Amino acid sequence: MAIIRLEINVYYEQQETITVDTALMDLFNITQQIDIFFGQKKLGI
Repeated sequence: MAIIRLEINVYYEQQETITVDTALMDLFNITQQIDIFFGQKKLGI
């Protein structure tokens, strides 16, 4: 098994207010897409 180091930068519009919930939800969606891309199955919340 190979370990791949991914660096993800998430950019937001300046008018958009960033909250912890928004950032975590975006990160969750990004990791779901990465899991789909690499064919991993994980249990959802």
